[in-house]
Amino acid sequence: MTDFETLQAEHLNLLEESENEGELDVVKIHAYIERACLMSVNIGDPHKRNQLRANLNYWASYIYDRTGVLPDTTLRPGIEGESQSLPERTAWLQWLARHKVGVGVGTTIGLLCIFLFFVAPRLGRLFVTITDSLVTGSLATPKVGPTEGVYHEPLMSTQTPIPAITPSSALIPLFGEDVPNTVPPGFEHFEAIYPFHREQLLATVQATANACDTPLLYVYFDSETRSALKTVSASAPIVRIEGLAGVNVDQQRLSDEGLVTFFLDAQVTSAERVFLVRLEEPEFMAMDVIVQFVADCSQNEILISYQFQDAPSRIGRPILSDDLQLDWELLTWGPSPFDESWVAQLRLIAQGGDRQSYVYWVDGVPLATDVIVVNGQACQPARRAVGVSSGGKTVLRELVLLSPYCP
Repeated sequence: MTDFETLQAEHLNLLEESENEGELDVVKIHAYIERACLMSVNIGDPHKRNQLRANLNYWASYIYDRTGVLPDTTLRPGIEGESQSLPERTAWLQWLARHKVGVGVGTTIGLLCIFLFFVAPRLGRLFVTITDSLVTGSLATPKVGPTEGVYHEPLMSTQTPIPAITPSSALIPLFGEDVPNTVPPGFEHFEAIYPFHREQLLATVQATANACDTPLLYVYFDSETRSALKTVSASAPIVRIEGLAGVNVDQQRLSDEGLVTFFLDAQVTSAERVFLVRLEEPEFMAMDVIVQFVADCSQNEILISYQFQDAPSRIGRPILSDDLQLDWELLTWGPSPFDESWVAQLRLIAQGGDRQSYVYWVDGVPLATDVIVVNGQACQPARRAVGVSSGGKTVLRELVLLSPYCP
């Protein structure tokens, strides 16, 4: 057996022990992780290294859940010219993800289902763990501070909100409920420009390199968020990926495990490398996320983790109508040439109403066009209250947008 086959067999044995016996000895798992990291020097095939990395991430998450310590799972540089005795791992993995193959009766199908139904969901939890830990580190700490004439907006994370700056001009009180008497810590200065608080589905993003293999996009919802979703919607939300100008790229309904995986090799190898990740669910406010796969593959694997949070808002509640709908599409985005901020151009889209003319609104101001510009600080989301009026009806929604610009 090759080193990869040996490690893969040991990984599956550990999974079987975990399912049959319950808790495993953490020391035993530590030994497997250390041995796998050392033996990875003899595994040069990038697909096999990706599989090994996924195995280690799963067991690292297992240890973290029980000890609060995340072990090192860094692989050693692999040698070139490794034997290709096994079929390529990613072919059947991608086929399983796209076609949702169920549990079979054969031994081979059984092993594949162990990976699909037990490893993949827990791998998602590991990604969230890593994301949460990075929020407290230098990579996620915004380089901002108090500035005269601007107000702060929170970094959307599972930790205590961190302020960020956002322009305060042209904002007037909008429709909605009264401001609560209690203000969450860190948000005291928001009451002047964000007069409302409400539950929102916000996101954190973690981008890593994966050796220029298939570009991967993971969208994850933890168990608490999935439970909350069931109270506001009868069905699981649809995660939709759009290209520029609203081109539909792919969409999947959220699984029971809370992890959705998109393989974007065909789209990213073309000229299109910028996507807008959205949730098709008008019953609640959900953050839109711009993702970009860059040519050097330094952000070739992206994890978006959604979680419900009570946060300041430009509107107290959305105004929806069966006869009038409001949506938007991303036209372009980029960093500012003047400071550490970013800007995005979007087009507002309406349907219904009188089906002829529409008046669009942004932050309480009527527009003469359907194109809006949204700007925000590095590593921070931007918020706009957008609306439309037509045929005696009106719609009000909050647009919350996060860009990948985070130097």
